Amino acid sequence: MLSCILPAVALMQSAAATGFVTTSSWKVQLDPFGPDAVRVRMGPSIIEPKLQALLPGGPETSQFNLPASSASARSLNSLSVGNLNVSVDPSTNLILARRISDGKVLLNQTATFSAPPIGYRNATEGAFSAKIQFAGHGPDEVLFGFGEQRQAQLRRIPFFSLFENDQRYPVSYGGQQMIPLVVSGEGYAMLWNMPSYGYVNISSEGQQSWFSNGTLMVDFWIAATPLESGTGPLTAPYGELLHRYALATGRPPVLPDYALGFIQCKNRYRNQSQLLDVARGYFNRKLPVSLIVIDYHHWPALGDWRFTEACWPDPQGMVDELRSMGMELMVSMWPEVDDPSDTFKSFDAEGFLIQNSSTGESMPFSSKSYTYDSTSALARDAVFSKMKEGYLKYGIKTFWLDADEPQHDGLSQDTDGYLQGAGAPLAEVGEAWVLEHHRMVAEGLQETGIQSGDFMALTRSAWAGSQRYGVATWSGDIHSTFDELALQVVVGQGVAFSSGGGAWTTDTGGYKDAPPNTDPMMQQLITRWMQFSLFTPLMRIHGNRAGGPPSNPTCGETNGPNEVWTYGPEIEPILSGLIHLRNSLLPYVQSLSVTASLTGIPMMRPMILQFPDDPRAAACSPEMESQFMFGPDWVVAPVLAQDVTHRSIYLPVLPEGQEWAYMYNASMAFHGG
Repeated sequence: MLSCILPAVALMQSAAATGFVTTSSWKVQLDPFGPDAVRVRMGPSIIEPKLQALLPGGPETSQFNLPASSASARSLNSLSVGNLNVSVDPSTNLILARRISDGKVLLNQTATFSAPPIGYRNATEGAFSAKIQFAGHGPDEVLFGFGEQRQAQLRRIPFFSLFENDQRYPVSYGGQQMIPLVVSGEGYAMLWNMPSYGYVNISSEGQQSWFSNGTLMVDFWIAATPLESGTGPLTAPYGELLHRYALATGRPPVLPDYALGFIQCKNRYRNQSQLLDVARGYFNRKLPVSLIVIDYHHWPALGDWRFTEACWPDPQGMVDELRSMGMELMVSMWPEVDDPSDTFKSFDAEGFLIQNSSTGESMPFSSKSYTYDSTSALARDAVFSKMKEGYLKYGIKTFWLDADEPQHDGLSQDTDGYLQGAGAPLAEVGEAWVLEHHRMVAEGLQETGIQSGDFMALTRSAWAGSQRYGVATWSGDIHSTFDELALQVVVGQGVAFSSGGGAWTTDTGGYKDAPPNTDPMMQQLITRWMQFSLFTPLMRIHGNRAGGPPSNPTCGETNGPNEVWTYGPEIEPILSGLIHLRNSLLPYVQSLSVTASLTGIPMMRPMILQFPDDPRAAACSPEMESQFMFGPDWVVAPVLAQDVTHRSIYLPVLPEGQEWAYMYNASMAFHGG
């Protein structure tokens, strides 16, 4: 955390030096944005940036499509939508959000500060930095959200995050995805609809400070629980708030069936014969694999979105054989372009790469690698055209969007980077780069006739609204340890509170620094992790395993094996049984994906989300956060420590006529536990 806090301290000192001032003269605009929800925009003028998570609004957020009981009422300084009223103090231009049914104050804005843009050069004309503060509800307020955060507790009091750190690989290792949504047990949700770099700071008393390095206006969204609590997808307050967030930012499509079974992956299958040998190994063992993955560097150079012919000589034959075995193919795609690639010269000449804001030249993010400008429609079209020719013509429609932070090497380029398509520096709109990247894939596939529900992308980064493009996230390059496994159980539940119903997964077994597969610790770890993954939205095994043959000069390294039979004869039947069990659960998992699409309620649910009225289930305790719900029916309590065969589990009281049933299967045991 120290590496995250220090930049913020420097940033705030810089803000003071540049003359932060309190402002009371800004214009404030209030608009209905969904049931019981209001969008607030404020600034010297209401200038609409090109990249905002909530834009464009759809019919589900229009005031004309609200239920009759949620009709909106507006005055000059006040707007009521359903059970939410937002008013503006005319003397200070600060807002106050109340729940109409009981008059409860939900959000009380206490200050607005502005200053010249901070921390970068060549700001957009009219841009400024801004800090907005809200009063807290005290140390007992229960706050969740902020996307994927590597914290061992779900509550976000106190909490601090520097937004741009989720784009810096040496800081996050792909394990942070800032979604600036906070969900409160007081009965409100707020989305900071600002794609600029900045930070959020929540004190131990719950006071909130939101900061933007540079923007043209301040923009946030507030939602309240409905008038009749408990009438939504889940009981108050959390389910209804997640539903409103999904309506505002876009409901996720139903995931395709092939994404919901067992997914086989490793770092890395280096050629076609190796991949097909693995696929045949599963097929001959009658182990159902729904998706198999080709990892990075299957291309000649970064930016050549196609197979290296010497290593992958017959892609169509490969895809056809995989489908004959019931498997779809996922292919890794990186957004970087190397200057040796056959793409670089044309992309450089057309201005399709992120530029240096001072020189207007394409700006490298490492020695020879550049990143395409996802905010440019022409650049998106050009990238997808390459993907179409390199992959789609073989029937490949599922992509692994790796390294999409996009500042993969961690250089502090936000002072110089410029997105030509957005007409703004990275510091002002950089957090939305990944949203436009997801848009590139989803809209490109739809234009070829592949509709939502028939494709899926796996991504290491996300932003508010990413779920509407059919992406699932995973938790980055994590260590192969029991401590990491225990952390991931909490991390996944945290994602649930701000994913918009989107799916999430981990690298089963961890990604890096694993001992050999037959090491007793690794055998236990892969078993316990697979038991956990069985009850996550995507059950995917992946990792950079120990061993493997020497690197091939043409097709590169392959590292050690990662197939279930490579963990030893004692472990293979356990892992195989878990794969069969997941396959038997597919109708249930598919129903959860439908629910997520309709309501924004995630598949993997913290106990407090499913049972908010049960005092123990709703307690923010390590005990409760070490177990979770997989949909409404399964309570899951993974074993999270080495050499442990038993653990406690809490079963909430069920309505009359329902009872818990203990499910035990020998495939879930390890040495009898």
